[in-house]
Amino acid sequence: MDDWLKARRSRAGFTLTELVTVIVIAGILSAVIYNKVSISGFKAEGSTDEIKAAVRYAHKLAVAQRRNVYLSAASPDLSLCYDLACASPVVKPPSASDAFTVTASDTLTLSSAFYFDSLGRPTLTSGSLATSAITASILGGTRTLTIEPQTGFVH
Repeated sequence: MDDWLKARRSRAGFTLTELVTVIVIAGILSAVIYNKVSISGFKAEGSTDEIKAAVRYAHKLAVAQRRNVYLSAASPDLSLCYDLACASPVVKPPSASDAFTVTASDTLTLSSAFYFDSLGRPTLTSGSLATSAITASILGGTRTLTIEPQTGFVH
């Protein structure tokens, strides 16, 4: 009977010491990995991607509707409008009332105030075509996106 009882106990599962050891090792590994991963980097990258998508949308909207689309940057918000004063904002599809505004996670600055004309070219608010790349600095310059002159390509 002793052999049967020993065999049953050996198949019963893990000992308390083994479980505690595994939990301690998992805790140490998670603490080390947590310190290596920067959450703010993910937020900055996500914010940059949102701003980039909004600028690309403004470019495509200007070409598709054959009208000027203005970008109004009031840090940390980027709004898309059909006029310089932003009296007629672009609405988010499929809504008919929500203004198209993207909020950066910290700060947003444009090197020049501009809009996309009906051909999709970035044009300065003075009315002249942009002759150099327009940059948008996000999070105090840690992330930068560039709008190419003549084509309006955003990268």
